[in-house]
This record gives sequence, C-alpha cells and structure tokens, in this order.
Amino acid sequence: MSYQVHDIGSAPEASRPLLEKAEGAFGFIPNILAIMAESPALLEAYMSLSEIFEKTDFNATEKQTVLLAVSQDNDCGYCLAAHSGIASMQKVSDDVIEAVAEGKEIDDIKLEALRAFTQRVVSTRGNPQGDDID
Repeated sequence: MSYQVHDIGSAPEASRPLLEKAEGAFGFIPNILAIMAESPALLEAYMSLSEIFEKTDFNATEKQTVLLAVSQDNDCGYCLAAHSGIASMQKVSDDVIEAVAEGKEIDDIKLEALRAFTQRVVSTRGNPQGDDID
C-alpha cells in the first residue's frame, strides 16, 4: 500500500492551513503530516493532540522520552527515526535517545521511571496496574 505525500498545493483544501502551520513551525512539512493531510480530520486531530502534549509540564527531554518510548514499544522504525531527529534538534542527550530507542534503561533514574511507565502504559493498552503506578 502506498500513500500520497501531499504538499500544500496537492492537499485537500481543509488540510492546507494545517500544513502551512506545520511548515511554519518546523521549516518543512514532516512526511507523516503530509500523508495525514489526505484526511483533514485526521491531520487536525493529530496536530491538536500534539499541541495539547506540548502544554504539559514535561521538558523537551521528558517529552521526547515519552515519544521515543511509545515508538520503541510499538516497533515503529519511522517514528523512532523521526523522534530521534527531533530529540537531537532539541538537545536531548545522545545517551538518552539511544537507550530509549534500543529499549534499554536510562542512567537518569527519573527519566528511566518515565520511560518504563510509558512503555507499561502502551503494553497494557492504557491499563497499568497499581504496582506500575507506584
């Protein structure tokens, strides 16, 4: 199966302002957004959730730890590559990026707890148990 990678000109009308916003934020249109543009509702939902996540109190390293952990647990090579690149641009330590991408423990105890809990949430499909939460 192949997907069309849209640009602003080829995207459905309702997706164009969203792609323009992404291009303004990143300096380019990430392929995942260019593909999601085929469905304006999907693109809007994804971008809205991303904006909500950006409002959390997590710093850049913590956010990328979560995103990398989800990508690693879902075995999404594309996602790992994308978030590794973003993490590097956000000055996340290479040691943290590599550990999370490889499913290994992080030396920083707080980040390791975040990585492990995130992967537990993913593996239990959002239903971690009491010991996981503790």
